[in-house]
Amino acid sequence: MRKRLTPAILAYDGVNLLNASDESAGQSVPHFHIHIITRKRNDSIDGWPVFKGAKKS
Repeated sequence: MRKRLTPAILAYDGVNLLNASDESAGQSVPHFHIHIITRKRNDSIDGWPVFKGAKKS
């Protein structure tokens, strides 16, 4: 799998890694689960969650 995955990721500027763990995070069956979200500069994807009431420091 490494030979197929590495060239695909290197074609992008960066990645976001998203881990979902437990039912409260959306899992129906407990297991290790990760999304690799490939990114390009200015792709207009906002990968940050919005926490109402949170303040940026």
